[in-house]
Amino acid sequence: MEAGTVAEWVGSLASIAAAIVSALALFVAVRANAHAREANETSRETRNDYLATAERERRMMTASLLQAWWVASDDGRWAVMISNGSSSAGVFRDIVLTSVDRGKTYTTPIPMLPPGTYVLEPEANGQGIPRLVGVGERWNPLTRSRKHAVQSLEFMDPLGERWRWDATNGLRPE
Repeated sequence: MEAGTVAEWVGSLASIAAAIVSALALFVAVRANAHAREANETSRETRNDYLATAERERRMMTASLLQAWWVASDDGRWAVMISNGSSSAGVFRDIVLTSVDRGKTYTTPIPMLPPGTYVLEPEANGQGIPRLVGVGERWNPLTRSRKHAVQSLEFMDPLGERWRWDATNGLRPE
């Protein structure tokens, strides 16, 4: 055999081996890239799920700031207390309060309710005219009355979403 021919063969084999190693490296790199894409997509989905859950919880917390229950004063008056626990400009709108007063059901539309605590006395039931609770005014919650109950509360929250609360199903978006 001639020396040039052996060197050519060795060079050719080295080139073929380098090509095989390069092909294997390319294959490994392509698989690693596919795994990285998959991990990135999983991460993006997880992030989006987390953000969606956080947004639902934030909206639920906002909606839960509107509450209503029956109260009695120390001098024997009864009323429905409505509390908008929002801070700043959290105005609830298009409220429909359904309450029972000694067997009679009242549906009271309230166009808007700014932050604060209000009472809706029986003579205002059905009329939608809650009165801001005065300083020093004392009302006690009725926790065991069979004759007085808030049945449901429907409203639009400050973010524009419709909600409904009732004793059977709790708070949920409509």
